[in-house]
Amino acid sequence: MAIHVGARHHSDEFDLAKLASTILETVQSPVVLWDAAGYPVLFNGAAIELFGYSVDVFAELNRSELIHPGGGGDAMRFATANPADGDAEQHRYRSVVITQRTDVLDVDCTSVRVPLQDGSSGVLTEYRNVTAQLAAETELARHERLYRGLVANTTGVVFTTGSDNRFVTANKTWLELLGLSIQELRGKTLAELVHPDHRARTLATREERNAGRNVNSFVLPVETSNGGCIWLDLDLHSVLDDMGQLLGMQGFGHDVTDEHEERERLLEEASTDGLTGIANRRHFDEFLSQQVASAIRYRTSLSLVTLDLDHFKRLNDRYGHPAGDEVLRTVAQVLQEVARETDLVARHGGEEFALVLPQTDEAGALMATERCAEAIRAAEIPHDGQTLRVTASFGVSTFNQAIHQDSDGLLEAADRAVYAAKRAGRDAVRTAHSEAA
Repeated sequence: MAIHVGARHHSDEFDLAKLASTILETVQSPVVLWDAAGYPVLFNGAAIELFGYSVDVFAELNRSELIHPGGGGDAMRFATANPADGDAEQHRYRSVVITQRTDVLDVDCTSVRVPLQDGSSGVLTEYRNVTAQLAAETELARHERLYRGLVANTTGVVFTTGSDNRFVTANKTWLELLGLSIQELRGKTLAELVHPDHRARTLATREERNAGRNVNSFVLPVETSNGGCIWLDLDLHSVLDDMGQLLGMQGFGHDVTDEHEERERLLEEASTDGLTGIANRRHFDEFLSQQVASAIRYRTSLSLVTLDLDHFKRLNDRYGHPAGDEVLRTVAQVLQEVARETDLVARHGGEEFALVLPQTDEAGALMATERCAEAIRAAEIPHDGQTLRVTASFGVSTFNQAIHQDSDGLLEAADRAVYAAKRAGRDAVRTAHSEAA
């Protein structure tokens, strides 16, 4: 192995062989200088540790004895070339070697030709054992293939987003449910996919339910490409870096549209009057209690209107129950048409109805009640070649926390006002306030 000496020094000042050995020993990687015949000239302790031989045995081995038959082509071609003296061409390649224990190792090699003192050309090779690394990479690749196969073929929804909440990847199930291609989906956010009929309520519920959590779970109404709506039971997992910064989200979910629609149907049946299609007494009680609690908390107005149809028993006796049922359905429809979207119209009893008017004071409630009374008077109900007409007696009460402790108190006040309207001759409107006065 040629050792060059600086111009200010002379070669006879150094034991060059000893110096070369010392340099090799300071290198932590396995290093071997092979002569032209493939025998070691110099080697360090790391090389002995890699191949597992004793120093004496290794010193007599030929390089070909260490190279696995299936993995040494590059090494042998480079070693047996016939370069000109002084050629310092460097070559990097991967080889497979056999140790004294017959272990088969994958090694990355860096070889360079160096001139020897006898005028021949040797090969200096540095080895790096990459067996564990390759095994890990192979295992990782296997798991990635399994994961991609699982994601691609699962019947559930799988997707990822970036730190900007825009979609990055999506599996076939998610794309088919949406009716979109991956190119069409990328650039969109999950919020943009929420069906517009449910957007405000859904996003508010999501924020309230999942504040401060890394895993968000909720049922999401998603708009499809044809304008339809699917319901997705979704888990969103935050992916953070080592500094706690958001890298993106992983989404896992499944289509629960059928289950959601069935649940909504059952809830509607449980809260809807079977004859008229408006809210039943149970739904009315729950809604009124919620609105009273809201009025107390936010100090907003709330009014209640109750009404009884006048002489309904007489109408039933004269025309029969089918006619009475048609009258009830017509009155329910009329009240629904007059009421606002935020109001609740309910069948409170046999011929009794109620309207809950959120954020409405007494003056506003009186105006709404007069419209209802007029609409009922004007309604024409065909029956057996005749036209039936009905009127109603109305009672109005407005929530006052100093007077009404709860929804029952508000309802009792409205009912007393109804009785006052009946005593006044029916087809009339009375307020709890005027009745109390």
